[in-house]
Amino acid sequence: MKRLLATLAVLALSASAVFAHGFTLGNLEIHHPASKATLPGQPVGGGFMTITNKGAEADRLVSIAGPDVSDDVQIHEMAVENNIMKMRQLPEGIEIPAGATVELKSGGLHVMFMKIKHPFK
Repeated sequence: MKRLLATLAVLALSASAVFAHGFTLGNLEIHHPASKATLPGQPVGGGFMTITNKGAEADRLVSIAGPDVSDDVQIHEMAVENNIMKMRQLPEGIEIPAGATVELKSGGLHVMFMKIKHPFK
């Protein structure tokens, strides 16, 4: 299995890229990267997108960088365990199976921008 270090940076998930429809990184197609607006003083922000693996073997999203937005960008998942919603970081990233599409969205897999440098608009 290949391991992909995806540097999406500001291009992918910043406020200026909200209108971007997508781009390709190797065999991966990243569709509709976006983030939601944050309130002034809010310390974190979320990022969302759909990733399609057009390759013949699985790949893995292991990192996202956004130095103009946050020095600490994490890949997270939310899941219900014992009727309690829990969020946790996925240090091993997210597998993107060959020929499959994985959606990063609210309430599931997503990107977390920690200690954001400015509010998202």
